[in-house]
Amino acid sequence: MRAGWLAGWLAGWLAGWRAGGISLLSDCYDDFSNPIKAPWGIKAFTGYLGGDQSKWQEYDATKLVKKYTGPALNMLVDQEKADNFYVEGQLLPDNLSAECASNNVPINLRIHEITL
Repeated sequence: MRAGWLAGWLAGWLAGWRAGGISLLSDCYDDFSNPIKAPWGIKAFTGYLGGDQSKWQEYDATKLVKKYTGPALNMLVDQEKADNFYVEGQLLPDNLSAECASNNVPINLRIHEITL
């Protein structure tokens, strides 16, 4: 799995939490941990959300974790080193991990070689 699945899940989970619901498990493969800092994310957010970057923060897991005050989370990010999106600096799981650490949100970031 790529780290990006967590970003999509976390953004969706936090959006549900703000609306009063909870998502217990999710899995996605095409989102990024900190899209407002990644070239692809900037391009996508500009196209879909417009140029006002303050609106983008509501869809960025790394930014959303700053606001999180709900029940304790136990997150796992399992990132393959050879993932092209990771290598190109698009996924940015380290940014999410750092933000979680500074906000006392537990996260287990595993970056590893692929094993078959």
